[in-house]
Amino acid sequence: MQNNLPTAARPSFWAPWDALLDRLLPALYPVLLLLAMTVQTQVMSMILAGLAVVVTIGATPAQRLGQRLGLPLLGYLIYALMNLLASVYAPVGVTAVQEAVKFLASFSLTWLVLVRMEKEKFRYLFWGFAAVCAVISLLCVDSACNGPLFGAFEKFASALGADYSGIVVEGSYSTRVNGIYNDANITAGLLSLSCLVGLHLVRTEQVRWKQCLAFFLLGINAMGNFLSVSRGGLLCFGVALVVYLFAAGKGARLPLFFLMLETAICTVALSMLAMRALGSASLLPDLLTLVCGVPVLFLDLLLGRHLSRALEGKGKAIAAVCCILVVAIIAYLVAAVNLTGAYTFNDSGMLFRTVSLAPGDYTLTLDSSDEVKVTVYTQSKEEEIAGTSTTLYSGAPEEATFTVTGEEEIHFRFDAASGTELRSVTLSDGTSLKLNYRLLPSFAADRLQGSLLSDSSTWLRLQYDIDGLKLFMQRPLLGYGLGGTEAWLGSVQPYYYESAYVHNHLIQAADDMGIVGLLSLLALMGGTAWLLLRRLRKEADTLAAMLLACWTMMNLHGLMELNFSIRAYQCAAFFLLAAVIALYGTPLLKKEPGRFVRYTAAALSVVYLATYGVLVWNNWAVNREREEFTTTSAVAYLSALERFAQRNVLDPEDLQLLYVAQAVTMELDEAQQTTMLSYVDTLRSSGTYIACTGLAQMYYLPAGELEEVFASSLEGIWQVASNADAWNEQMDFYRTKVLPAAGTEGAVQVAAGVRQLGQAMDAYNEGRVQPVELSEENQVFLNSANTAWEKNFSDEATFQLLLTSSGLSTASMEQ
Repeated sequence: MQNNLPTAARPSFWAPWDALLDRLLPALYPVLLLLAMTVQTQVMSMILAGLAVVVTIGATPAQRLGQRLGLPLLGYLIYALMNLLASVYAPVGVTAVQEAVKFLASFSLTWLVLVRMEKEKFRYLFWGFAAVCAVISLLCVDSACNGPLFGAFEKFASALGADYSGIVVEGSYSTRVNGIYNDANITAGLLSLSCLVGLHLVRTEQVRWKQCLAFFLLGINAMGNFLSVSRGGLLCFGVALVVYLFAAGKGARLPLFFLMLETAICTVALSMLAMRALGSASLLPDLLTLVCGVPVLFLDLLLGRHLSRALEGKGKAIAAVCCILVVAIIAYLVAAVNLTGAYTFNDSGMLFRTVSLAPGDYTLTLDSSDEVKVTVYTQSKEEEIAGTSTTLYSGAPEEATFTVTGEEEIHFRFDAASGTELRSVTLSDGTSLKLNYRLLPSFAADRLQGSLLSDSSTWLRLQYDIDGLKLFMQRPLLGYGLGGTEAWLGSVQPYYYESAYVHNHLIQAADDMGIVGLLSLLALMGGTAWLLLRRLRKEADTLAAMLLACWTMMNLHGLMELNFSIRAYQCAAFFLLAAVIALYGTPLLKKEPGRFVRYTAAALSVVYLATYGVLVWNNWAVNREREEFTTTSAVAYLSALERFAQRNVLDPEDLQLLYVAQAVTMELDEAQQTTMLSYVDTLRSSGTYIACTGLAQMYYLPAGELEEVFASSLEGIWQVASNADAWNEQMDFYRTKVLPAAGTEGAVQVAAGVRQLGQAMDAYNEGRVQPVELSEENQVFLNSANTAWEKNFSDEATFQLLLTSSGLSTASMEQ
């Protein structure tokens, strides 16, 4: 007899596993986030990648991938794939590994959110995010005053392999918080995101004790953010707040505005007190950071909420309040700029002031309680970006006279002992320098000096962008590989500067991964913005409004800072972008992909994570094995180098060079000879400074191939051409190694190679802001080579002239 009764759905094999992870991961995620953002090691990245592989197993990940597989997620997946590929094809493995380790950690954490987190659990994640950033904020403040919290954290992080020993305490002059990432702008960028999340939690939480906790976290994050004193960060944060207000909707806008105002008032007031103790061993900044949320809470309870209710629906009253606030702010700013007085020097013993002066001759009159040294100088645009200046006068104020040749900003530096009072500084045209701004903290007064557009940081960022675009145009399709910007930036600089990044996340992606990487990043960023705007068009959504403000903050600030190149910031920013995809994402074709597509995508993700993890693991393991490997057998050493180079796919360069250097000294069998020649071809084609100059020294010179010595050396130098040290290193090599090896027979060829390097340097210097120069010793050697070549000296005469100018003795040549 046929049974027509409905049967219960068969439970999935993965149901218990999926249920366990759904309960466990929301609580575990903040812990993982904190570890990823603070313990920034290869081991931690591999652990996170392994966890990401584990959580992708099951039925839920495939299902959620299908639900969220729209344009933003596809863009992110392509961007992730390009990071993997770019880490492999990058010519410079050292920098590729650094970037690969960062992205592996941030992607693994983001992936966990995308494939495992239910929409209902995201509020817990936002709480965890705010708490994690609050811990980091407190550590940042504490690190600026050598407090016990940072000391304990440093020991904890050190035990896990992280190194925070290089954190710089700014001291009493600049009175700002650099933070545990040693960059105030990164600190500001990260904590601005957490402040936006904190504002959302405060305004949407209904339970009283949770509201108090939200105020507590908001206050900590706000203090760390403001104490970083990042002009760009605060400016972008202000824009993000405006976006938040407009997107929040009418009902939520007024309470949110008063909350922002209350937070700003309390944060600024407490920061003024905290700044006085930064750089010392005082616990005051920590305590003020911890309690910042308390006055915000009371202001909100006693004033903000009542005002927002009283003004609700009263447009004229709101306009009047806004006008009063604007007038009050303007009045304060006018008074702050004009109410000045005597300045008392602190422990830094320095004071900088800037004024714009017309052309003419000037003298200076100074009134002080003790001796003061005066330095007057100017800085052109080129000098600003190169970090140099033109001194107009330096010495005692009684003899201070200087001439201004054009309408420009003139900078004054005053040096005096701590406690010296500088009462007034007056110029002969009647201009009085404003010394101590009584209503402004010292950091704000210092920031008023000079215009923003003429500031060195502005010119530097513009130069970074220009140089980054030059790199992109050289390899537009796939870029220079992961970390390629850091490795190749020296090839396009008009003057030498050290920067691992171009301070622009879009140009950075284009330089490292070409147009493919750039378009995938744009798909992620543009797609998430579209999801948020679509949601806000449908209905007022305070969560979407907050996420749109976060999107504005990270992208606007990312155009002027290196935030997205920092692991901790990547973890935070990609979490927020993943939240947008998970909460509002839909399938690209409006229809959820079939079972086969979903499971294939999940399987490919596991393959991706496993591959990336294995590549990073092999790099880590090979480096450890190299440190422990010992042998007295040249054959065993050669075999070990080949094995290590095959395994360390991300960074084989130095292993291949060592193999070539060792192989040159041995009798090789056919397989070893083939391996050596393949390494020579690979290294030479990479065009890197280390590879090409290494081949010149280790392979071509021992083989007596002088023509290839000079050709390979010159090819490699272009990667770091703006660095004068590179040119001097090659000239040193020619002078101390190549000349003795070439002897009398090859002296004319050496002179030709030296001359060729000099001509290349002269051509490179044309139009540069800061030309590269040889040391005195190397310049003499180059001049001798030019003389010998131009006068057509014989081999022996050339050798004697070069030997005399090389600084080498005949005895050393014989050795």
